[in-house]
Amino acid sequence: MIRRKTAILSAAYLLALSAALGLYGYLQHRQLAVAQNENRNRADYAFEELCRSADELDTALSKAALAASPSLRSTLCADGYAAACAGLSALGQLDYDTVELEQSAAFLNAAAESCHSLLRSAGRGEALTEEERSAFGELVTTAGWFHEQLENQRSALTEESGGTCEALCAMETDFPPLSQDEAGDYPFLENREKVSEHAASLVAAAFAGKGAPKALCEGIVEAKEPFYKIRVGDSTAFVTVRGGQLLRFFAEQGGGGEERYTEAEALSLSGELLKKRGYGNMRELAHTLRDGCLVSSWCAQEGDVLCLADSVTLSMSLNDASVLSFDATDYVQHHHSRVLDSSGHAREAALALLGDMQVQEEFLALLPEDEEEKLMLGFRCTTPEGRNCFVFCSAATGVQERIVFVRSDGSFV
Repeated sequence: MIRRKTAILSAAYLLALSAALGLYGYLQHRQLAVAQNENRNRADYAFEELCRSADELDTALSKAALAASPSLRSTLCADGYAAACAGLSALGQLDYDTVELEQSAAFLNAAAESCHSLLRSAGRGEALTEEERSAFGELVTTAGWFHEQLENQRSALTEESGGTCEALCAMETDFPPLSQDEAGDYPFLENREKVSEHAASLVAAAFAGKGAPKALCEGIVEAKEPFYKIRVGDSTAFVTVRGGQLLRFFAEQGGGGEERYTEAEALSLSGELLKKRGYGNMRELAHTLRDGCLVSSWCAQEGDVLCLADSVTLSMSLNDASVLSFDATDYVQHHHSRVLDSSGHAREAALALLGDMQVQEEFLALLPEDEEEKLMLGFRCTTPEGRNCFVFCSAATGVQERIVFVRSDGSFV
């Protein structure tokens, strides 16, 4: 009898001990999973910051290599120095200790030191020596390679895991426009009456085209210039409360399939669509093909002057000519009537500073600067490396003031 009780008690103790050990193991495993998840999220964020810094560094150095004026080169070197330092900070957050990362750190340090040195020389108004120009050219090439490698790694991560990178890209489309406190007064909407949810929904449905599902207004988004958020099937549109002007439109599905329209046909259709929607006097700035669609950028034109602040971006499917995205935020924020004097400008002085770049087109343009606009000589150019860019020089003096690259997605940097 005693042996039986002893056996039962022993079994109970062992069972309790097993349960306790199992619970302890489960809690330890859960804590480990939480810690691993936190580390993974921290690493994902650091990697995204590293990619962003590499992009900004590549852009700043590439522009600085083309800059002819010391003041512009000084500004671009300062941007490059800040990007290199941000990249080093992001690199330190990654939990790796490999030769590749050591080389990356060495490159970012070299880029920061080079930008700092050139920043000092540009501040003194000194031109680059041939030796400095050669060394800087090598740095620009390495920065481009570094940026490309990181983008390839990010693409591979997205394709394999569909994790953080994909979520970040998807989140971009949900950012509401016109939410910055520093936004302007929107002269384009001056004296416009407020429209109802129903009227705004009709604007969104009309843009979506025939056969689109019924538009559903999800409410007002309070911003510097309030707007309605409207769903039209799988598409989303933002329409201003004042004036009922379409700000942005994007379709969550679309594109792909057989390309039934050529690049030229899609560009012509994009221009016709803008005229139909009330953007009559627009000039195409740049366009590019991407993933079965044509992405084009346009700006308003007054006389022979392009108003670059009044811009619109449109993405059209080459399969069925449907609109995949539309963004008129800048146009709505800046467009107004202007009195322009485009007579007299320092064209020859500006052309002399372009060096080996091939000029594809010349034009006059208004560029926003602080709270005013400045008349510029604009040159659509191709760099010796085959990269497309715009160079803007002061119409009064011919001094270079801005270099803008055209990205493969049609955006400008």
